[in-house]
Amino acid sequence: MIEDVIMQDSRYNQLIQATDLIAYGAYQLHAQTHPEIWGATHRPVTDAIRAYRKMAPRWLPTSEHGIIWCP
Repeated sequence: MIEDVIMQDSRYNQLIQATDLIAYGAYQLHAQTHPEIWGATHRPVTDAIRAYRKMAPRWLPTSEHGIIWCP
């Protein structure tokens, strides 16, 4: 999903900004569903999760809530 192979500040690239937002939402959802990994003190941002879930129609059927784990 990243278009450039060089490090670039996301404020200069809308595609990287979009990817950052999707990754943040995925992280928040994972933190909410797996508190044993992220700790009980972590408070997921529900608005980020809600926005991330709107992408559900585009998730691959084999993914875990839109997340594909790489070995």
